[in-house]
Amino acid sequence: MSFKNVTATQNWIEGGGDPTLAIVAMNLRYLEDSTVSANTIYNTFTVLAFNWLLNTDVKDNYVAQMEDYCVYEIDNSRGGNLFENNYYGGPVLTPLNSINGSTSEVIFKPIFANKKIKLRYRN
Repeated sequence: MSFKNVTATQNWIEGGGDPTLAIVAMNLRYLEDSTVSANTIYNTFTVLAFNWLLNTDVKDNYVAQMEDYCVYEIDNSRGGNLFENNYYGGPVLTPLNSINGSTSEVIFKPIFANKKIKLRYRN
């Protein structure tokens, strides 16, 4: 089962979360031929999680953490995914955790941004 041709863009999530809990701001699963871009998550204790993606672009997102939590997590890739131009802020030591990946993926490490930014969707 897959969710095909999904576009999750320009969402803004700000504030909240309990630093003692592992909270996921966006947990996107089974996307196929989809795009996740220009989402801004700021001033939280959360992570963006991607599981079982296939041929999906994850780009131009920004997450600013208040504590040291992994910002982006990619797990159980089904292949053909592109992860690029994603940003993070805050006291983060591990911005990306990618496990059970596929050799057909293109994954670039997230880029540190020292100030709050709001990204725009671009094709």
